[in-house]
Amino acid sequence: MGKTRVVPIPPPLRDALAALAAERTEAGAFNPQLYVWPGPEGADQPMSWGRDFYLKWWKAAVAKAGLPSALRFHDMRHTCAALLIAANVPAKAIQAHLGHSSFKITMDTYGHLYEDASDTVANAMGAAFAAPAAPEQWNVRALRG
Repeated sequence: MGKTRVVPIPPPLRDALAALAAERTEAGAFNPQLYVWPGPEGADQPMSWGRDFYLKWWKAAVAKAGLPSALRFHDMRHTCAALLIAANVPAKAIQAHLGHSSFKITMDTYGHLYEDASDTVANAMGAAFAAPAAPEQWNVRALRG
């Protein structure tokens, strides 16, 4: 924690943020220093991420979306990881996206979401053993000899 990192955002989110910026520009209120989710004191103050956020904003948004009331904010992070795994994103890229300090953390937390690949491993090894070995250069010369 405490490290700065770049987190890529998908085009639909980029477009929604661009629309918000355009809306604020038209209203004469655009300032790149303003927060997307401002606090109650104004757009130049960050939203508090403590108990007030959870009770006032998160719970209301969850209810409005028709999601289970037990849904936690952190569950979005787990959903993100699960969606990336389902899309076959490499685990090392998932580690970077989530900001985990080690690959072990990512795999210890989300490794159970990967399908059992025993058959895939066995088939790959079988194909490797069945493939004809490429002759070494010295063998080719010796055979032509």
